[in-house]
Amino acid sequence: MAQGETASGVIHAFRLGPTSSSGGAQTYVYVGLVDGGEARLHEAPGDAEGLALLQGDALGQALSCEPSLADAGKPLGFETALLPPGVLKTRAVLAYELASGIQHGASRPDAIAVFLKGAAAFWAAHSWEVVGPEERLHVTFQQGNGEVEGEVSVVGGDGTRLPGVALCDARAALEELATLPGNDAAEAALRLANLTIDMERDPGWATEAIEEGYGLPRVPVAARQSAGKVARMVTQDLLVAAALLEAIAAWAGLDEEGVAAEGTAEAAGMRVEARLRASDEVRAAPAEGLTLVGATPAPAPEPESAPVPEAVPESESEPESEPEPESEPESESEPESESESG
Repeated sequence: MAQGETASGVIHAFRLGPTSSSGGAQTYVYVGLVDGGEARLHEAPGDAEGLALLQGDALGQALSCEPSLADAGKPLGFETALLPPGVLKTRAVLAYELASGIQHGASRPDAIAVFLKGAAAFWAAHSWEVVGPEERLHVTFQQGNGEVEGEVSVVGGDGTRLPGVALCDARAALEELATLPGNDAAEAALRLANLTIDMERDPGWATEAIEEGYGLPRVPVAARQSAGKVARMVTQDLLVAAALLEAIAAWAGLDEEGVAAEGTAEAAGMRVEARLRASDEVRAAPAEGLTLVGATPAPAPEPESAPVPEAVPESESEPESEPEPESEPESESEPESESESG
């Protein structure tokens, strides 16, 4: 590197995994990344093979690898250095994709980054220790002109489950929860949840990467349920989850009762706001909302039948018109005589 040249053009190499290849064998993902640039990913069974592939992408650029790859990197011309903060955050996003099974590029990286940031806020606030699962929380999500209501349960405080969140935002689930007391509603929320977020401990390599990038020593696994089946998480779902986690973290830090907590997530040209408050009664979800969030539209009202006219009292009824005189019956014509046979 020439004197005075910045390190912005350096390709930083790091390893993620192990994961399973399409053939079932254990493999690793080796990533080459210029800070702020596009990542180059290669699968390989070992460090020497993976770094050799990244070396082939370099085209004369300076190469640097994380300390754990020093032994394999030095013979290939890699310097050894700690990863810059921006690269650590990108590594955390890629680790989340691999660990959660999201195909690379299927969800916007900036949306995943916002989700990890919200999960880190939830963790730092020890939200599951402050908010009990029996505490009924009502959330309103807003994106543009769309609005969705939901009921939230924060779990993990009793030690029987991993820390996490269950969100019910479908109309049928909300109607059932509205009839249940606090403890029963908490159990039902897990069964009826349309969106769940669990703070998983494994895989360890992903946990380590996410912690170094965002300060979160867990893998926040989000899952969307639709019509009783697991649905694919989309970018908007990640933003909904991120805004909700931010709002719960803010709620856990409130000192005053009777106020609302808010969280905001913005990425991929979308902005989702979550407003959280205590609620003893769950309102029905509106007929129109954030369609990808999972709110079920209200059934269309049945057409009203035509009103049946009330019977008019006889005293007020109009006199019936006199029947027209019957016309005299026409005289029947006499039958023609049969012709005589010749």
